[in-house]
Amino acid sequence: MYVDTNPKTENWIKVDAVTDTFDSTIGFIQGTVININSLKGYAFFKPDINGANTIIPAHLVSKYSLCESMALQVEIEEYTDNRTVKLKKRVFKIEI
Repeated sequence: MYVDTNPKTENWIKVDAVTDTFDSTIGFIQGTVININSLKGYAFFKPDINGANTIIPAHLVSKYSLCESMALQVEIEEYTDNRTVKLKKRVFKIEI
């Protein structure tokens, strides 16, 4: 693979930095872990108050050794799915 060590920059466009990367967080919510998928590693979070179930990414499931019916507090964020270009929600941070 060839990598140009001296690229021409005269046609590059300067883009302003994004400052509000994770401003779409909702806050800490109490609930329980449900439906752990042992093959793919992800799980779902069911809030104690009314609300939809939210996916917990596999890296958080393994990092905190989550198990079924475990009570925890989570912070949920909204993100744009790269594949479907839809706005979705996922667990961003966990406190046990």
